[in-house]
Amino acid sequence: MSTDILSKAKSLFDMSDYINNEIQKLNKRAEDADNIAVIYKQAQVILQNAADGIQNAIKTALTSLCTAALKDVFHDKDVSFGIEFHQQKNATVVEMYIEEDGIRYDPLESRGHGMADLLTFALRVSVLALQPTLRKVLILDEPFTRISEEYRDRAIEFVKEVSAKTGVQIILVTHIPELARNADKVFNVKMVDGISCVTEQE
Repeated sequence: MSTDILSKAKSLFDMSDYINNEIQKLNKRAEDADNIAVIYKQAQVILQNAADGIQNAIKTALTSLCTAALKDVFHDKDVSFGIEFHQQKNATVVEMYIEEDGIRYDPLESRGHGMADLLTFALRVSVLALQPTLRKVLILDEPFTRISEEYRDRAIEFVKEVSAKTGVQIILVTHIPELARNADKVFNVKMVDGISCVTEQE
């Protein structure tokens, strides 16, 4: 009888040791899981900070050039270009806007068409500047057609200034004389017997 009790007691002790060992293993796993969760959270913060840093760098590059374009060409207006990033679920939504006299509106709204033409140019130059591995050649097909005549000379001067500062070669196709006469070189293209003939204008 005593032997049975001792045997059962030993079994219980053995079971107790086993349970304690398993509890220790589970505690260790829980600690590891907590550590992993902490590291994961830290990694998220680092990545978010990096993403925020990149977003801010891009925002600064785009807004500075676009605002400079608007202020330089539309010099008589209180106008600027802005970008805001909004987090929606797992995606970042980008909002671009023009602010004129304290009022924000979409660049594609009717009153912003001339400015939209200028912003399109400024944004394309900015994209080229942010990707230095790309060949810096920009072809503009009939740009600034919606910019009124009073601002066209300033628009082309801004184009030349940006080209000089960024090293971007700009090829401009236009029927607007004001834009053509301010170019460094002008080529006329005419169709002769179904063939395009190109001559340099003196």
